[in-house]
Amino acid sequence: MTTAGQTDCVAALKRAIEGHDARGLIALHAADCASSIMTIRRADSANSRASQLSPHTANACGRTMTHDIDAAIDMNQSLTFAQTCT
Repeated sequence: MTTAGQTDCVAALKRAIEGHDARGLIALHAADCASSIMTIRRADSANSRASQLSPHTANACGRTMTHDIDAAIDMNQSLTFAQTCT
């Protein structure tokens, strides 16, 4: 079952990523979060801690490209999503 809070979280994620809003995206992460970033085209997929997300997020959001959220699943304290960048 999806709650209103979960739907809001996915909507906020979508707005931040598709709107190139690095601050908004970083604000969605808990201070002690762990993040796994996997890419299809690059072999340097990485696991990150919260302190490492800010530079990566600012870099990704600052690029002149389109970022689209293809799918997102909110599991209360965890959020998984697929993103396409072109």
